[in-house]
Amino acid sequence: MNPVFSFLRRFLPAMVVLSFTLTCKSTKPSSDQTGPNHTDSVLLASIERTPCFGICPVYKISIYQSGYVIMHGIRHVKNTGWFSTRLTTEDVKSIKDYINQHNVYEFKDNYTEPRVADFPSAITEVNLHNQYKRIVNTDPAAPEELLNWEKFLDSFFNDQTNWELIQQVNGVD
Repeated sequence: MNPVFSFLRRFLPAMVVLSFTLTCKSTKPSSDQTGPNHTDSVLLASIERTPCFGICPVYKISIYQSGYVIMHGIRHVKNTGWFSTRLTTEDVKSIKDYINQHNVYEFKDNYTEPRVADFPSAITEVNLHNQYKRIVNTDPAAPEELLNWEKFLDSFFNDQTNWELIQQVNGVD
C-alpha cells in the first residue's frame, strides 16, 4: 500500500476530530465575559475614556444596578487591568436620580468636532426603565450638561476607591 494512503488512513480520523474540537465554541459565557457576582445585574451606566496623542487616561467603568462595578484600566491610569468594586445603595440611587432629574436621555447620540484630531472621546451609556442610551462625545465644545454627566460618573471613583483585582494586564502603559 502507498505510504501516503497508509498515513492518511491512520491519522485522518484523528485530525478531523481534533479540528472539530478546536473550532467548536461554547455558547455559555465564561467567567471572563461575565465577571464575578453580577450575572443577575443589569447595566445602569458606564463611562469610557479613549486615547489621545498624549497621556490621556484610557479606561472603561461599568456600573450595574446592583451596585457592582467593573473597571478596565488600559493606559495612563493608576490601575491597569480588570478591577471590581461595589457602590453603596445610596450611590446607585443618586445615579438613578441624576439620570431622571437631568434628562440624560435627551442628549444627542453624538457630539463630534471633526476639525479636532487630538481630543479623547468620552462614551457614556445609560440603561434605566428599560431605556438604553449611548452618547459619544468627541467635541471639546460639548454642552456643559453632558460634561457634568461625565464628571458625575467619574466622581464615584478616585485614588481612594477600593478596587479588587480581577485580572492583571501585562505590557500596558
